[in-house]
Amino acid sequence: MKKIILTLSLAAACVAAQAQNLGFLLTGSDLRSAAMAGTGVSLDAVALPTGNAAAMAFSDEKASFGASYGLWAPEGSNSSIINLGGFYSLGKLAVGLSGKYNAMPDYETFGYTGRALDSYSPKEFAAGVDISYRLLDPLALGVSLRLISSDLASEAQGTAVGADISAMYRLSGLSLGAAVRNLGTPVKYGKVSLAQPAMAAVGASYSVAGLTAGVE
Repeated sequence: MKKIILTLSLAAACVAAQAQNLGFLLTGSDLRSAAMAGTGVSLDAVALPTGNAAAMAFSDEKASFGASYGLWAPEGSNSSIINLGGFYSLGKLAVGLSGKYNAMPDYETFGYTGRALDSYSPKEFAAGVDISYRLLDPLALGVSLRLISSDLASEAQGTAVGADISAMYRLSGLSLGAAVRNLGTPVKYGKVSLAQPAMAAVGASYSVAGLTAGVE
């Protein structure tokens, strides 16, 4: 059945806790969520992460896989972001894998004399596992664990471990979702440590006759 999605969200309830290293973690993966101004914490699960792993436990699909490609700030940073993901349902338990790759434009490096030396290709990626369990018929909890790598320059490379914790409650066509995202260790670039862009999100969506409206 085809679905029409109506955006009623301005993402007003999403609160950034810190900022703003690893900004690519805040970019959307799911095209449906992107079409709804980033609303995703209360939407049904698809192959690509929408910010709430708990939704996987409610899926009617046994398995789902997907990929997406997009440009982040094409008039500015002009980064290319590739997303891959999928999950497999085992009844009340669902397990997924996801990955995000951020390729930034090359830039020239210069020596102390001002002479151009070479070009550098900065990049970042995150790969992780998502787990969801349906505690009660209308309630599920989820957790996402990921390894993050950031390579901005030859002297600015670091790794981190991140996590999301999420919950979803569904009753008929109503879905309520909540998540705390990007918890974990800071990224260390040599002697400099920068926190992940932690944030919290709550939202609700309602579906009827193929129409979905959401607020977050």
